[in-house]
Amino acid sequence: MKGKLIATIVACAAFFYSFAVRADVISEQLSQAGGAATFALGQSLTTPAGGPWNNVTFNWFDTGGTPNAGVPTPIAAGTLFLLNQQYSGTPAALSASTIGYIAQSQSIAGGMYVFSPSLVIQPNTTYYFLSNQTVPNNSGNLNTIPGTAYGDTGPGGVYAPVDGDARFRLQGSVVPEPGVTALCILAFFTAPVFGRRRDSEVA
Repeated sequence: MKGKLIATIVACAAFFYSFAVRADVISEQLSQAGGAATFALGQSLTTPAGGPWNNVTFNWFDTGGTPNAGVPTPIAAGTLFLLNQQYSGTPAALSASTIGYIAQSQSIAGGMYVFSPSLVIQPNTTYYFLSNQTVPNNSGNLNTIPGTAYGDTGPGGVYAPVDGDARFRLQGSVVPEPGVTALCILAFFTAPVFGRRRDSEVA
């Protein structure tokens, strides 16, 4: 019994560790047409089946360049806001009070916006990612996913749809199923009980 319990705990630890270290690509667009642009950038997308995901990161891609023309590098600038509906205000006006607000990035690491680990992205859901500052040397301009790119190209510098899709990558870790989580927690807390019972039997 004790051996099976230990095996369960070890399996659970390995299970959770695999989710903690693995980042899955949830959605991306890597095609490019035309040259670089420089404006505040946004992109809408619909997540695929699967998930849900936490430990979310997002990045734009530049156009590449000498000596590796066309090889994209992750880029991020300012703060990235996540909304559940289209936004037509200015980049600077984005805030937690914006209608449709879900979350905003907490930091930038490796050219990627990093969101709070508590943020959970749902499958089969349309999201809007919008920067509050200019994203230099951004690229895209091909329609390859169900979504729309946005830039502060409207009257007065407000967000408006632009042709094609931006080059971007959205990543996250799959959230474990609740049933598996409950089993692991139960195994963790019952292990000392079984250990003490076994010790008393031996004594």
